[in-house]
Amino acid sequence: MNILIKNGTILDPEKNTMREGDIFIKDGVFAEPEPSYDRTTEQIDASGCIVVPGLMDAHMHAFPADFPYGSSADVMCPPSGVTTVIDPGSGGVYNMDMCLNTTELSVVTVKALLEPSMYGVQPAPYGEIQDPMYASHERVRELFSKYSNRIIGFKLRTGGGLSRGFGLSALDELKKMQKKLNSEGYLCNTTVHFGPLDEGISVGDILSRLEAGDVFTHMFRGDSTIFAPDGSVLPEVIEARKRGVIFDTAASIINMTLDCAKQGVSQGFLPDIISTDMVRPTQYRHNIGSLIHQASLFLNMGMELSDVIRAVSYTPARVYGITKEAGTLNIGAPGDAAVIKVTPHDCTFKDSFGGSVKGTRMLVPKLTVKRGIIVYRDALMY
Repeated sequence: MNILIKNGTILDPEKNTMREGDIFIKDGVFAEPEPSYDRTTEQIDASGCIVVPGLMDAHMHAFPADFPYGSSADVMCPPSGVTTVIDPGSGGVYNMDMCLNTTELSVVTVKALLEPSMYGVQPAPYGEIQDPMYASHERVRELFSKYSNRIIGFKLRTGGGLSRGFGLSALDELKKMQKKLNSEGYLCNTTVHFGPLDEGISVGDILSRLEAGDVFTHMFRGDSTIFAPDGSVLPEVIEARKRGVIFDTAASIINMTLDCAKQGVSQGFLPDIISTDMVRPTQYRHNIGSLIHQASLFLNMGMELSDVIRAVSYTPARVYGITKEAGTLNIGAPGDAAVIKVTPHDCTFKDSFGGSVKGTRMLVPKLTVKRGIIVYRDALMY
């Protein structure tokens, strides 16, 4: 079946354009609109809606096996317009095979970041051991070779007691391995989880080790913070962004306070990537919701619609090197698209710390298409 999405406003985050027009998906990829269509083409009227690339949650724990809190991407993502996710370190050097095998047949594309520890991110109260030996383990290269199209980077948690005894030596080893893998042609950047800072480690210490294209995630935490005592964004944070370091929200229910988010937005320090850090117990919880809920939050906080859509589509695809697969409407690219309506709605966004944001509109997914197949359709879109 081919699909024509007609009469919508096409928001292309890669080209930074908005125009009225039609999107045609033929044989699973984006194609030039045709003068006429046969009866096998499903025609969808997107009047009053925006048409965008399939959205991308760049921080969602999507391995339901061998990670106690893993969510199912196929359950959670299509109703939110999401067609691609990146799992942030649920798999380590000894269980990544199992993690990837659980999503091998997923409809939603699931990519992975490798956590250089024995079994990936481990929940409280124990946590994974950040021994630098894992970052240089021969198994790391073996995994990147075996899953060169699925493992696309590293994830390392810093702070929260995990760095105790090792400092940032695991991050230093990880960066060395990243350079080696990149020199051999593998996709690999480093995403650093910003947690409660361990003694003797500062925000600047972490950021000084990151390069252009690396990702600093949980940017709006409230315990350890990117803000100076006077409330301004730290100079080392601003310098890191100028250098090309990417900043991601990865809200979770504990990793973002709305007071910090408002503080950043008020100073023009906007997220490059908006993501959820979703795990199974937080699915559809009021203070996280879903990726489209998080996108609606920042829209109501004053971000432009085009910037919000870019932060949940093209930017994460570009940062993680997968723009041939996701985040694009280019002719010949996989036919992943979302139809979204900006709907007037009085709402209140809340966090787990007593913070709130009043809103007047919500982004409401109406249709999700994955490689030319409709995987979600609002009842009013028939």
